[in-house]
Amino acid sequence: MLRLFTILSLILGLLTPTVAENISEEEGRQAVEGIMQSYVKAMQKHDAGGLAALYTQDGLIVRPAGPISGIADITHFYKDVVKIVIDLAVDIDKVKVLGDGVILANGVAQNMMKGPDGSPQKGPKTYWVQNAVRQNGVWKIRMLASSSTGFTAPAEKRDQ
Repeated sequence: MLRLFTILSLILGLLTPTVAENISEEEGRQAVEGIMQSYVKAMQKHDAGGLAALYTQDGLIVRPAGPISGIADITHFYKDVVKIVIDLAVDIDKVKVLGDGVILANGVAQNMMKGPDGSPQKGPKTYWVQNAVRQNGVWKIRMLASSSTGFTAPAEKRDQ
């Protein structure tokens, strides 16, 4: 599954138009770290709009239950997520600058979420792949793909 996300990210990254700017691998890592720090802070604040603002206008979330695209749908998705996620820890594994202004990164995330009775419980480990691009001087998520351990997509999504 992770290989599929990596290939998808690579294709999207290569197709993403960018302005010419040479960045080093270290600058790429710093850009991804900045995005992910903002992501964690917005999640901790339960700020669905802040999470959506990290994406490009045509941003894409790829997940086992199906894709989500565009800022309006991404915002709607995060409005549901922030209702149950209490905290989030993110580890960045690899960062690769694919070209001028295009970065591919992957890692692992672990969240704390509200259980059925409202008490905190550890969520599943989530493996993620991100394609980031620079727009108007700001790094944004173009595509975020994730898959959680122990997650099975609903039958209606598997059968499509």
